[in-house]
Amino acid sequence: MTKPLVVSTDPDLVEELLRLAAVHGIDLQVFEDAGAAGPRWATAPLVIIGADAAGAVARQHLPRRRGLIIAALGDDGRGWSSATDAGAEHVVRLPEG
Repeated sequence: MTKPLVVSTDPDLVEELLRLAAVHGIDLQVFEDAGAAGPRWATAPLVIIGADAAGAVARQHLPRRRGLIIAALGDDGRGWSSATDAGAEHVVRLPEG
């Protein structure tokens, strides 16, 4: 089965996402490079993009898809503008969200 995909260069965000996934018994595929995530883009059941990586993902011109979420630690101010750029359906602020 294909794992949910995470694209982020923020080690604190990735650590929090891995922790939350582990609590629920979910394995994640983590990529720092948006281009490297491209081959798994369409097949991943869920894609979580760190607000830090949303611009890089948008520049890859990957096709729009369902199940795309922007994640940020706290209120970093990039959430909604990043979501628009990347075509995300939701923005989640961690750890609250």
